[in-house]
Amino acid sequence: MSTINDYHVLMECGCDDSAIIQSIPEGSLDKRDFNRGNVLSNTIEDKLTLHFSDEYPENIKLYDFVENTLNLLVVSDRTKTVFDNEGVKDLDYIPVQLVDHKGNIAGKEYYIVNFLKRQPIIDMDNSEYDLSYVSNLILDIDLLCLNITEVDDDAKLFRSTTEATMNFIRDDLLQALQRADLKGIKAVPAEGWDGNIFSF
Repeated sequence: MSTINDYHVLMECGCDDSAIIQSIPEGSLDKRDFNRGNVLSNTIEDKLTLHFSDEYPENIKLYDFVENTLNLLVVSDRTKTVFDNEGVKDLDYIPVQLVDHKGNIAGKEYYIVNFLKRQPIIDMDNSEYDLSYVSNLILDIDLLCLNITEVDDDAKLFRSTTEATMNFIRDDLLQALQRADLKGIKAVPAEGWDGNIFSF
């Protein structure tokens, strides 16, 4: 049975030389369409093409987790394989290809992870945070405290019901990713985290 210490916050790559994605092609899905509980993969006929940001011309390296400013989780096919092998549920995968600054395909087999089910993992009484007046969701965390009493026993990778962009990963899945030697993993124990990405 899982304990509070089994959960981590998982962020996009965070490597200084990682290619950075800053937009989704116009006329396709909007970034606001993702992670709202709706299956999107069956609405896409062809792979989405994501371009390396021109604002970071020196950033050209691809990792298994791709840096982006969209609050999305963009992962390699190798990562998806681990997720599948570990029985991760409630994820929808949108196939994408990554194109470099010169217009060349740099990564053919990548996916945007679309979270289908959120979990009530954040202890709203004991955590310290700023709340949005518009959405009633957490904007910034100063101290993260967990309550896992209502988290599904089989939930290994998910987002919270009370914070829109934070990825939570269970320790057994994190270890499986590390055993597979995947690159660009950035994770920190969730309980007691101060919300500062530089603490990783």
